[in-house]
Amino acid sequence: MKEVLEDWIRKAEGDFNTASREIKITERVNYDIVCILCQQCVEKYLKAFQIYTIDDFSWGHSLVELLESCIRVDNSFEFVRFECSELNGFMRLRYPADFAQKDDAQRALRYTKVVRKFIREKLGLTKQKSTKKKK
Repeated sequence: MKEVLEDWIRKAEGDFNTASREIKITERVNYDIVCILCQQCVEKYLKAFQIYTIDDFSWGHSLVELLESCIRVDNSFEFVRFECSELNGFMRLRYPADFAQKDDAQRALRYTKVVRKFIREKLGLTKQKSTKKKK
């Protein structure tokens, strides 16, 4: 796998793992950052798919625009249009005047899991189940 592709995936996984940890804490949870990191994770995975297929990626942060670019290569990306559209709306949380609630963060993580799984399968990153017995 190309090193630059691995770097995008590593960054996306870092965002996903941090969002997943943050939502589990019990005190002073930052729901804004969970939503923002979910949006960032999906953005990086969409760009990783672009690198994987066309050896380049689109600049910008709009998940809808990035998704459109991916659909031009593989129309099965329509499957995650709703999730990308919803996550795109969380970009507003980067600035004052709007704050996420727990249900926003839960939805963001749920949508991210759908898109992440979908793109990881496209990139051939799904884990194969071992048939060996554990000792």
